[in-house]
Amino acid sequence: EEATEQGHSEQGHSDAGMSQSGMQKNGKRQEYYQLTHDYLVPAIREWLNRKQQETRRGRAALKLSELATVWNGGQENRYLPTFTEWVRMLVLTDAKRWSEMERAMMARSRRVHGTRVCLALAVIVVGLIGFSTFEAARQREQALVISQQKEADRRVLAATLVDSLLEADVSKVNQIIARLIDYSADVGDDLRLVVQNEADDSNAKLHAALALLPNDKSVLPFLKARLLTVSAEQFPVVRDLMFPDRAEVIDHCWDRIESGGKTPERFRAACVLANYDPESSKWQDEGLCRFISDELVSADPTELLQWTQAFEPVSAALIIPLTVIHADKDRGESKREFATNVATRYLKDEPEQLFDLLDGANDKQFVLIANALDGHRERAIELAFAQLAESANGEESDLLRDELAMRQAAAATLLMHLKLSDSVWPLLKRNAAPGLRGHLIHWLATRSPNPE
Repeated sequence: EEATEQGHSEQGHSDAGMSQSGMQKNGKRQEYYQLTHDYLVPAIREWLNRKQQETRRGRAALKLSELATVWNGGQENRYLPTFTEWVRMLVLTDAKRWSEMERAMMARSRRVHGTRVCLALAVIVVGLIGFSTFEAARQREQALVISQQKEADRRVLAATLVDSLLEADVSKVNQIIARLIDYSADVGDDLRLVVQNEADDSNAKLHAALALLPNDKSVLPFLKARLLTVSAEQFPVVRDLMFPDRAEVIDHCWDRIESGGKTPERFRAACVLANYDPESSKWQDEGLCRFISDELVSADPTELLQWTQAFEPVSAALIIPLTVIHADKDRGESKREFATNVATRYLKDEPEQLFDLLDGANDKQFVLIANALDGHRERAIELAFAQLAESANGEESDLLRDELAMRQAAAATLLMHLKLSDSVWPLLKRNAAPGLRGHLIHWLATRSPNPE
């Protein structure tokens, strides 16, 4: 349009000197141009706008022009595009084609929105710092509460364990003391009060001293003395808990054995040493081994198993004196039976020595030995047949012949116990050795598992 108007203007100047008729013709042409302009320009402009609306860049350019026109009227911040509109126009339009008015509006928008973004970021940062500080403080407070609760629970549990220890059955003492190791700092004072205030013969003082021993060696003298007076049931528990301090106990116990004194304490000292010092050469002392064997066979039947187990590390040194008691008919039947019981336990892996115990065994002893030999069935059968194959020398006395007959009758009875009766029936014939046959008939009635 400007070009057209400029063209018309130049044409007007060039024709200034024309005649009146030329001017009339020119005016008529301008009327035709205005008519064309009024009809075509709006349509073209509408078409161009419609085409721009079809693309994002076109829509952004139209929005930029529209907002710039509005802002230019007052140039107030409230007429500026929003942040998202500003970004969209910044990205989708070409800054080189902006008009001066559009350029000024976009510059103002950049300053305003930049300031707002910085303020928003500052608020966010301050908020994050404040939240982090608050959350850290909250977590510290929560951790403190949890820690205090755990500590309170720990003290309650420690006190409960101490109460349980003082009243516990001996079979549970070891387990409770193992749990108390983790609470030694919490229960130490309570346990020391028990040791100071309770009587020396009380189980509470004994259990408290055992719990203190790993960290407090001041209770060791009391425990060394108490170890020699505890019951058979308590003994293995106390002995095992004191094992780490055995170096402090060994000399004390040997002195107690060698100095004499009360028999029960000497016997328990020997029990301790069987576990603490089994390699000592002092176990070769026959008098000591006889003393231990005599005490074993004199023990309360309910305690025999505990004492028998206690001497297993030195069992080899006790076999001979136990065998003597086993065969001594002047001893009471119960003591002989106890000796056999202990000896068969110590010889459980020695079938030859177990078989030798049959010689001179009474009916109850025979059953104990036969039951032990049942675990060595093949070897026991070999030994029994070898005994039956032995024959008496013609020059031997009647006493020796009768002893041989008794040993063979015992071997035959063992075969019956091992369910080899077919090998025994021929020995009952009338033409068999009379001594052997007589003893065998008697023992089959009293020792055979099926006398019928």
